Amino acid sequence: MSVFEQEGDLDPAGLPAGAESRVVDGRDVRQYRTPGGVVMVWQSGDVVYTTVSDAPVDQIDRVVANFGPSGSHNALDRVTDFVLGPFSW
Repeated sequence: MSVFEQEGDLDPAGLPAGAESRVVDGRDVRQYRTPGGVVMVWQSGDVVYTTVSDAPVDQIDRVVANFGPSGSHNALDRVTDFVLGPFSW
């Protein structure tokens, strides 16, 4: 699974046709499929998050549900911060 974050506002019109709206653990998520896997996009505060994975959707849902806001100290956030830290300019 790859996780990306970018400051800004989620523009649903900029997503591929066929992106479906879903709610995952209270988060409004847009989901679509690409040759690379399932893509899920959601906004939290002023950050847009994107996951790309070939894992089953229920497993991706668990990651999205447990994904905390920046500054949180859960394990997923610490791993994400470690991996993405060098690219945060």
